[in-house]
Amino acid sequence: MAFAEVHDALVYAFADGYLNEEEFLILNELYEPVNPMYPYWEFQPFCLENMNSSECLAEFRVKKDDIPLVAECLHIPDRFVCPQVRFAVGWKVFVCL
Repeated sequence: MAFAEVHDALVYAFADGYLNEEEFLILNELYEPVNPMYPYWEFQPFCLENMNSSECLAEFRVKKDDIPLVAECLHIPDRFVCPQVRFAVGWKVFVCL
């Protein structure tokens, strides 16, 4: 049973009176996922070209025009390879096998 299903069962058990407040709090804390579900489907995909300079400065603390320089200084390669999917972000290409 997934963490979400267990959590839902705990809520229903508490609502139906099978668990008191103390039991619910203890079990709820035990069955809280370490990595909570992030609703990625509700957000637009990241695209550096669509960001203006002020957004880029607010998000990354670096001006948009300076990002290629920072990437060069940090020796970030132009191409990344990972085992899942191929995708591109800005001027960098991520290749996932």
